[in-house]
Amino acid sequence: MLRRVPVSLINLPNKDYWLAPERKQESLRSLERDLEWMGVLTVGFLTLVMHFAIRANLVPQPKLENGPFLVLLGAFLIAAFGWLARLYRRFRDPRK
Repeated sequence: MLRRVPVSLINLPNKDYWLAPERKQESLRSLERDLEWMGVLTVGFLTLVMHFAIRANLVPQPKLENGPFLVLLGAFLIAAFGWLARLYRRFRDPRK
């Protein structure tokens, strides 16, 4: 679907270079793959958050355990920042 989006709507570092006609297909393929992995990461995170919420509500006195959630949130944020750093490394300015 990303291939159908106008180039003007794609926000990418060094967009003019990476979306030039000779590099566009490879760049979009790489971006799609990275976005798919970010989607997997986000769905996994949300699934585990829902699991914690359901478990918390199965007992007579509902209580959400903050410890496991904070560990999960920390892991998700580290992975998200790692993903973002990888994206910026992949699409860095090749002239530098």
